[in-house]
Amino acid sequence: SAESAFDMLLKFEKNNTRMTIQDEMHKRFNDILRQYDNEVTEINSIFQHSKTNPPVNKNQPPFSGAIAWSRSLFRRIKHTMLRLHTKEALMQTELGKQIKSYYLRVAREMKAFEDGKFNEWKLRTEQILPTLQKRNVLRELPFGENDNPLTPRYAIDFDPLLNEMMTEARYLEQFDYLLPENIRHLALS
Repeated sequence: SAESAFDMLLKFEKNNTRMTIQDEMHKRFNDILRQYDNEVTEINSIFQHSKTNPPVNKNQPPFSGAIAWSRSLFRRIKHTMLRLHTKEALMQTELGKQIKSYYLRVAREMKAFEDGKFNEWKLRTEQILPTLQKRNVLRELPFGENDNPLTPRYAIDFDPLLNEMMTEARYLEQFDYLLPENIRHLALS
């Protein structure tokens, strides 16, 4: 990866080496930038290909799962960019500026995707939640032929969508999204 190659070159740079070796190492920094560009391009390709139907972890709700997926892709490119920024002269080159610009464009698009998923979930939840909250959690079952009329039978009538909303809210709050108070209250109760 670009990050491991960068680390190796930094170790060599700390040693007092001849000028010809140092010149060759500086050429390798450009190779590292190109490799990092390829990595960002690959991550962006994965993101573009799967953003309409992102893979989510098992037992993770769809909206927060999509956000977690996007954030995991972003972390894969962010750490290397932070490492490259420690070598300021490298990032001031024309190639460094181009790659930084491309990285920022991809990062902004991922952030917009995450915010879009959150807003989509919030709008959907604000529309559906009042209806679900009005429903009774218990409902009385009709009496059968052999049932005692003095002991009514009940069944739990808890919509799975309500459970999904509560789970989503918990995950989204962990992602530091600001939840509306009624949704936050539901999730934490």
